[in-house]
Amino acid sequence: MGPDRSRIHPGKIRDALPTTPPKTETRFDEIVSYSTTLLLPRITHWNHPEFFAYFAISVSASGVLAEFLTAALSTQAMLWLTIAPAITELKAVSLGGFRQLLGRPDSFDGIVYDTTSIASLHNLAAHELTVPDVNTKDSTGQDHLTPMSIDVSEQPHSSIDKAAITLGLGQDALRKISVNG
Repeated sequence: MGPDRSRIHPGKIRDALPTTPPKTETRFDEIVSYSTTLLLPRITHWNHPEFFAYFAISVSASGVLAEFLTAALSTQAMLWLTIAPAITELKAVSLGGFRQLLGRPDSFDGIVYDTTSIASLHNLAAHELTVPDVNTKDSTGQDHLTPMSIDVSEQPHSSIDKAAITLGLGQDALRKISVNG
């Protein structure tokens, strides 16, 4: 069965896992054993009532039920015309409710993203709206490179760095502005 997993240092989890892919199927009880004795005791439990770092999560009775329904239905709410008219319309109604809660006009629209990283990437990619020819020329939209900058606080979410790299702007494009109390 391997080493006693309860005595493994958190930084040595990799040493307790198999080093090669299995040659035969892995029994379900073995997967559950790895999860309960090796992984679960060494994760940060974001759903713990005394965990106040980062941001809130959706681990609530209603959130778990929504995830269950989403997984069971496996709908892709891309477009009304594709395969999900009901889900697409539900998304539109939900966004309308958020808009009303925020006191925004009916012309205010939005997109539901699954992660902060994707939202940050799309937000920074929107520079195509303000930089002419960015889709056909370099990242500045000009024939020669003129560095672009992204103004962020000195404490940005890690997704901002990743988005700058993914978009080819690089971390040097991040202009970190100091914050005060």
